[in-house]
Amino acid sequence: MNLFEPADKPRIFAVPPGYDFAAEFVAGLRQRLNGSPPETMASILVFLNTRRVRQGIRSEFANGAPGFLPRLRLVTDLATDPGFPDIPAPVEPLRRRLELSQAVGRLLKGDERFASRAVIYDLADSLANLLDEMHAEGVDPNRIRELDVSEHSEHWARSLEFIDIIERHWGLNAQPDIQARQRLVVERIVESWEAGPPDHPVIVAGSTGSRGATQLLMQAAARLPQGAVVVPCFDFEMPEETWATMDDMSTGEDHPQYRLKFLMDSLGVGPGDVEIWRRGSTGGNSRNRLISLALRPAPVTDQWMTEGPALGDICEATEGLTLLEAPDPRMEAVSISLCMREAVENGENVSLVTPDRILARQVTAALKRWKITPFDSSGEILLHTMPGRFLHAIADILGRENPDPVSLVALLKHPMTHAGKGREFHRRETGKLERALRDRDAGSSAETVLADLRRDVEPESAEEHWLDWLNGFLSRTTGLPTAGLSEFVQLHETLSGILWRGSRMEEGRIPQDTAAGRAALATFEELDAASDAAGQLTCADYAHLFRSIAARNVVWQPFTAHSLVSIWDTIDARMQSPDIVIAGGLNNGTWPVQPKADPWLNRDMRREAGLLLPERMTGLRAHDFQQAVSAKKVVLSRCLRNVDAPTVPSRWLSRIISLLGGLEGDGESALKQMRLRGQEILRRARLMEQPAAFLKPETRPEPRPPVKARPRRLSVTEIRTLITNPYEVYAKRVLGLRELNPLGGGTEVQLRGTVVHDILHRFVQETLESNADCTPEKLMGIAREKFSATDLPSHVTTFWLAQMDKMAGEFVELEIRRRSRAEPYLLECKGGYWFPDLDFTLTARADRIDRSGQRYFLYDYKTGTIPTKAQVDRYDKQLPLTAMMIENGAFTEVSNGTVPASAYIGAGREAKEVDIPRMIAQEGEQIDRYAQDWARLGKMLEAYLDEKTPFIARRYVETRDFGQAYHHLARFGEWDDTAGLKNEPWS
Repeated sequence: MNLFEPADKPRIFAVPPGYDFAAEFVAGLRQRLNGSPPETMASILVFLNTRRVRQGIRSEFANGAPGFLPRLRLVTDLATDPGFPDIPAPVEPLRRRLELSQAVGRLLKGDERFASRAVIYDLADSLANLLDEMHAEGVDPNRIRELDVSEHSEHWARSLEFIDIIERHWGLNAQPDIQARQRLVVERIVESWEAGPPDHPVIVAGSTGSRGATQLLMQAAARLPQGAVVVPCFDFEMPEETWATMDDMSTGEDHPQYRLKFLMDSLGVGPGDVEIWRRGSTGGNSRNRLISLALRPAPVTDQWMTEGPALGDICEATEGLTLLEAPDPRMEAVSISLCMREAVENGENVSLVTPDRILARQVTAALKRWKITPFDSSGEILLHTMPGRFLHAIADILGRENPDPVSLVALLKHPMTHAGKGREFHRRETGKLERALRDRDAGSSAETVLADLRRDVEPESAEEHWLDWLNGFLSRTTGLPTAGLSEFVQLHETLSGILWRGSRMEEGRIPQDTAAGRAALATFEELDAASDAAGQLTCADYAHLFRSIAARNVVWQPFTAHSLVSIWDTIDARMQSPDIVIAGGLNNGTWPVQPKADPWLNRDMRREAGLLLPERMTGLRAHDFQQAVSAKKVVLSRCLRNVDAPTVPSRWLSRIISLLGGLEGDGESALKQMRLRGQEILRRARLMEQPAAFLKPETRPEPRPPVKARPRRLSVTEIRTLITNPYEVYAKRVLGLRELNPLGGGTEVQLRGTVVHDILHRFVQETLESNADCTPEKLMGIAREKFSATDLPSHVTTFWLAQMDKMAGEFVELEIRRRSRAEPYLLECKGGYWFPDLDFTLTARADRIDRSGQRYFLYDYKTGTIPTKAQVDRYDKQLPLTAMMIENGAFTEVSNGTVPASAYIGAGREAKEVDIPRMIAQEGEQIDRYAQDWARLGKMLEAYLDEKTPFIARRYVETRDFGQAYHHLARFGEWDDTAGLKNEPWS
């Protein structure tokens, strides 16, 4: 029995957008076999592109009448097909990448201009992907070697040296990888079909032919007497003249239908030759016509003006469309979760389709409030799981002679460290170690701190056993030479067992009772099996390799997901047709994602070689979008602003909005209704996020401690804090709370400020005798000496020295100008002024005071941002107050003098001097700013020494920064900081 009627052209069938591909495919098969013997179905051979499509087709058959299944095969399984014993089995992907990494490492050895050793395994992955692509597309290495790189940069010429590595893994004598063997098997199958066509139907279904081997199989199947191709989401609404505009790959490949156009061209057929797979289903409806017109190729978007008014009832086409434009990513996730919760309440199947994994995790977290667990088709990256983070932290600490305190404490606090009995004791001891590390003297190492703790504990105590366990672990991580991958794997697994068991010193491996734990141990086995291909590694090499593997492996946690709720990646969502589709993250750079940079070939070189262009992936994602937006109910979701800046809507969403907005009348009305539906979702999401009406709103903290507890001593820098955020002064000076010292001994920026201050002070001291020594060369000589004495990486100090060298000349010019006005007198001097009426002391430390007779000039060095005029006028009173302290005798070395001016000396990215003039114009008069601020200070201190005056939280604010000190104590975020303040001590 023939499944297809004889035809003089290759057969291409299609399923229109918005239809469930699996359901349509099975219904079409049954329709065509109606009246045939049951065993006919079993004779049909069907090649599918993904396991999910195969699973969907099997489910459709299982839900229907009893009968035989067709033979369902995956194109990807052809790579391991045992039916071709003369073709060697494919090499394992990890083994191939390790072989490539050795070759890349040899090329980088001694010459890291192209890349550093830290990215060897990333480059090997990229090179392996290029090799896979060349095999799949049938591109010989000679075609790349023959490229003309004379007009390209040295980088691209250098990249050809790396691509020469590929030749060793090419040809008949090389063991094929998965893509190479798949293409060889496909070519063998095609040859057998040409020699003798099969006597049974052959169908390739569900693919667009985006890869070369699959395209080759589709072309051969479509030409068989009883063969056909069934493609998804074919746009039957696009006119033939529009199809003709996509002949140019460089301008048309990012269109959703381009791959289908390429397939038709390769078969010599046109869009009119494509038939609907299931008779009776219609390719045309108002939604599909609207989307088809919106997504027309750029050269023919003028058709919007001619065809737009003929679309018919626009409101009908957009009846199921909702445009959700959330203000930020969090509100987008909350709104999407609310839509999914409502769908569950109504018994509807709902799916979030998005390539944004952060959005997917946020939605998953938001759904937990209703105890809904969605099915996530992307799984979870091993590196993001608890065992993955645990093992990566151990690998990262290997080989460090002096362990980084931050990495060490983070590893000891990990939930898998010292799991089980004694966990609380371990947490207490870790806390003691952390406090000791934070309070250590400058220059002392973690090893020294551990030795000090070891001397202070009782012999044979539990604390001593704990320290012995920790020292034993650290001793096995240090002093490691280069070794083979197998030795590193064994050591890594041993160390993980030591940490997991803890100071009980029992033997054991990390648990395998979770999918992530089993995947982690399977990663060890995978690395060990391919260890002979890795060569000799350093500790850093192994850490980079393990991170690369853990970031690639995916874990599917075994749990029972809600049957109506799912999250799909765009690729996995192609064959789904839920009741409600939520297309999330519709911003440019997310959907479509920004193409990754290719370290080997630029775009022009790829086109000349016949490799895939970046636009191909964009076109495939556009095809996914067209399928998703064609569902009956669709929510188009995006956020207007991310963490950094305003966002740009996805190009496809922009086209839909632009088309509707340009159709006066129905189009504008339809777009307005789409937005109103989205605004209603946002309104309900905001209501859900607000506290219950019966709860009393939180108020801004305004503590009023008794007079005797109020501080009687502050520095001039703390006066700024007293003006802007009095609560911080209360927490620090009244409650006695201090920020913990940083584990890492301070940030690089803080250290840079300290070092630059030392450089400038020494420069001034050594050039006091003669201005002839005041040269940029002298300044840079001191800078090199000071920076070389730090323990920072060389690339950091090199960058800082380059910045200082850039500003040295201008700094010296300004310095000579300053000395022409007054000579440097005091450096790093301290002073204090006592207000007798208030019994209050104000302290200050001046970076520099210059003197000319009885006139003193005050300077403050700034390596960071210099306060603006508005900040100085409002609350940054450091220099004006210090100047008044000088005049009032607060500095013992200065007496009977005046300070006519002060200034900030910028020594950061550029050298500059910002004056803080004493006399300013105010309401037509010249006002002494310093005296005015001094008088205001007295009034403010008098007010704060009155127990009725509160220490208000965030009195003056410029930014909504949640990371400042004491904000958590003030419960910042729980109260409205835009509310007006009644108490204004500084006025």
